[in-house]
Amino acid sequence: MRGIYGHVALLIASLVFIISFTYKVIHLDEVSCSVFFRDLLIFIVIYNIAKYFFRYIEEMFNNYRKII
Repeated sequence: MRGIYGHVALLIASLVFIISFTYKVIHLDEVSCSVFFRDLLIFIVIYNIAKYFFRYIEEMFNNYRKII
């Protein structure tokens, strides 16, 4: 992936992971490994979805520029 879109996807996924894990650490008495791995799985899923979403947006912009 070229451009800034890969970094934006990583930023979105990282923010979701940090916010989710911090919320669970603050509000739960005990944080187990399953909570960490669940958040890690959510990070991977959100990163892949955002990466593909931003890649398609980049392709649409490139096609639009070719038309104009």
